[in-house]
Amino acid sequence: MPGQLVENGGFEWLVGERPAGWRHSGPLGVTESARGGRWAALLSADAPDATWMDRAAPVEGGQWYAASAAARIAFGTGEATLRVAWYARADGGGQQLGSVDGSTTSAEPWAMLASGPVQAPAEARSARVRLLLRSTAGRATAAFDDVVLVVTLPPPTPTPTPTATPTPTATPTPTPTPTATPTPEPEPSPTPTESPTPTATATPTPEPSPTPTPEAARASGSTAAPSATPTPESTPAPTVRVEPGPLTLRLSEVLADAAETGIDRAHEWVELVNVGNEPVSTAGWRIGDGDALDPLPAAEVPPGG
Repeated sequence: MPGQLVENGGFEWLVGERPAGWRHSGPLGVTESARGGRWAALLSADAPDATWMDRAAPVEGGQWYAASAAARIAFGTGEATLRVAWYARADGGGQQLGSVDGSTTSAEPWAMLASGPVQAPAEARSARVRLLLRSTAGRATAAFDDVVLVVTLPPPTPTPTPTATPTPTATPTPTPTPTATPTPEPEPSPTPTESPTPTATATPTPEPSPTPTPEAARASGSTAAPSATPTPESTPAPTVRVEPGPLTLRLSEVLADAAETGIDRAHEWVELVNVGNEPVSTAGWRIGDGDALDPLPAAEVPPGG
């Protein structure tokens, strides 16, 4: 897969009966009932304990990543979970900086576990993609396959929903009930005298005051033009490059073709010796021939060891 950061994420490279390069805290093996390729990993746990298996991958501080893995409960009852843990050391060692849990499955069919977009801490230099199994009753076994860690985009920023302004409810005004007035006895009315019709007098309509234009406001100096303030640009953090020291790890013995008949890959081996004066870690090293490369298990080789 392009951009895949986890080596042997499909568990196709084995050391004996175990996936090469994967640390584990519980019984670990492989099965041919894989989701993809030939092999899938098998991890077991006894209730109430939880077990795990993980592998380190290089990351860049502040970058966004997404992890995923296929998982299923192959035996018993339990829960399989995906976790991403961050470390300041490039080999995935030392104190953990933090972790993010992904999704969980307790089903027998294959299901995809995913972390979604997660951001590495600024000081992180490696991440361990960790597969966990918790048994809920007796012994449980989970199968894992197709473990992936890739660079991804950050999650989109949600757009806030505007809050509607409530419309005030009109309060009805009570109408007073009229009080009945007694009807007076009629009296003789005098003969009305015609009154002169009044002549209407025109009332002058006031002229509207002119609204000052923006040009006039500017001419009077009453409005100040806004000035733009430059936004300071952030200075990117410098990239620290560590130059490798002298390579003092040497091949001392190689068994390229074992005496066993048939497929004898499980019996082939090499011996490495540290000819320097400082210990050498094999984390991140690979060994191979003209056809393929295999990762070395992480080990600390002392001087002369």
